Amino acid sequence: MLNAAPVCPRPLALSLSDATESSLSLSIDDTAFVGHYRLWVYAADTLVDSLDINSATYTLYDLAPGTLYTVSAASLCYGNPTERVSASAATLCAVIAEAELPWSEDFEGWPVGIHAPLNPCWQAFYSTSDTILSTYAKVYAATDLDAGHTAVKMLAQHSYSTGEQYSTLVLPLVDVNPRRLQLDLRMRFAYQQTDPGEYVEVGVLSDPDDPHSFVPCSLIENPGNYLYHDYSVRFGRHPHPTSGALAIRYHYNVPNDNSHIFVDSVALSLLDEEDVACEISALHVSDITDSSAVVAWNYNCEASGFEVELRGGDEDRNLLTSDTSVALTALQPATAYSVRVRVAGDFWSQPVYFYTTVPPTPSDTSASDTTHVDTVDPVNPSDSSDHSAVSVVALQSVALCPNPVASGYTVTLRGVPAAASVSVCVATGRPVLSDLRGDSFAIKQPGVYFVVVSSGSSRTVRKLVVL
Repeated sequence: MLNAAPVCPRPLALSLSDATESSLSLSIDDTAFVGHYRLWVYAADTLVDSLDINSATYTLYDLAPGTLYTVSAASLCYGNPTERVSASAATLCAVIAEAELPWSEDFEGWPVGIHAPLNPCWQAFYSTSDTILSTYAKVYAATDLDAGHTAVKMLAQHSYSTGEQYSTLVLPLVDVNPRRLQLDLRMRFAYQQTDPGEYVEVGVLSDPDDPHSFVPCSLIENPGNYLYHDYSVRFGRHPHPTSGALAIRYHYNVPNDNSHIFVDSVALSLLDEEDVACEISALHVSDITDSSAVVAWNYNCEASGFEVELRGGDEDRNLLTSDTSVALTALQPATAYSVRVRVAGDFWSQPVYFYTTVPPTPSDTSASDTTHVDTVDPVNPSDSSDHSAVSVVALQSVALCPNPVASGYTVTLRGVPAAASVSVCVATGRPVLSDLRGDSFAIKQPGVYFVVVSSGSSRTVRKLVVL
């Protein structure tokens, strides 16, 4: 009679610990001290590895960050596995911190399919201008058949009821000031659509969990072909919050079924301080009269001089100064002007718009009081209340997107308080749209317009170009 092969007891328990972004440590509780074990490693119910080990402790490497893994273990007795014991644990999310730069992601190996979520350490939103429709449903990893590799597919389907919709891919950013960051992006538009209704914005979310806190830094238009292109954005050259998450946002507001882009890879690097463009901040205009004003600003680098560009009236001017303020003289009364500043040879700041006042009449006894500053409301020129200081300083987060815009297409207002009054007028002050409600509007007639946003005693003006 043959003797039966000995039966090994199964392990009592399995534990997982010491998680990192790419590894997990395991420990097998085995009172029989068998010493030989077989492991099965699962991610999202998919077997990703199986191996035999000769120790009750072991570390799994080369795991994906932010992923829940289930590991099963069995004792091996004469090559035959016993019943299994299992345990689950997640690897840590990979964060983009200053110490981690340079950093890159090419999306190869990501789960493919519209119902497969992105790496859980990332975020994605699919939204209208005022509602989050879903997360992940329109931003997912897919195989780009034309290129033969995995990329992130971002869709933004036009809605006839709500207008523009967009999808946003959020890059996890921790304790990094975007001013020194450079984002290199490889992507392609899937349709040969050159209409201005389709474009990509790269920017910053001041609140990583709120897609409506998006502040655009750079706009990428469809080049009109199906090829992958490399784009580079230096955040220090654009207005942005000093902290938050980086975001790639795909817009589509053309009446069509849908469109999409493929993002093949993203990379972040940290620029040396001398390579960061100087930022002009707190640009504002004060002491506005019917013929003069004072423009002042701050800056964040070594600079030997500044260039001031004034546009409006009968002539345009470019002034050079070594100071952080300059007096603008010989202006025309009741006229719209724009002013912007740059460190000599660097990038221009965003412009600020202001109106000179109506000249005082001889019977106006208060006209000689030069300490009283009057500005003209472009929507209501008869309003001579004091708006000079607040009109150009407050509400600086207000932005128009896109700008310029094709006639008849939607312009989205960002950074406008809920109770604010919004009007659109031409340079003479004649309103073409008054008391707007909502955060979007459209203008059919090409031209240059001024969008006036008022909230309480604060007022700001943004120039809009309609093509």
